[in-house]
Amino acid sequence: MATYMMFTPPLEKWPHRFEVRDFKLGSDGKNADGRAYPAHMRRLWVKDVREAFAYMADPVVMSEADRKTTPQRQEIWDAADKGKVFTTVVVYQAQRRVTMHNVKIARFTAYIREPLTMELTFERMSEHAN
Repeated sequence: MATYMMFTPPLEKWPHRFEVRDFKLGSDGKNADGRAYPAHMRRLWVKDVREAFAYMADPVVMSEADRKTTPQRQEIWDAADKGKVFTTVVVYQAQRRVTMHNVKIARFTAYIREPLTMELTFERMSEHAN
């Protein structure tokens, strides 16, 4: 099953629910998503998490000209620049559903030969197994 994201209020230039390549809670590193913790410690760690990373399924922006002509990506950059707050962002994965509340796009990066990366910050979240 693919991984999907859904923003509320929705991003106007994106489908209501769109596919992402990968999603991880916590800082972007080798211990992302609490993988380094045993299950009982991860449950405690999740309560304190306030950031997440989404790796987009989109192809990579190759130049500044592509950025200006791609309204979907520009909408995300604008939301990040203006500090837009989304009521909820829900991520659907095969093994779980993550709901984040009062979400901001902290950073959106596009590097050649790397996936577009969206860093999210939020006030609280819940995680439910499927």
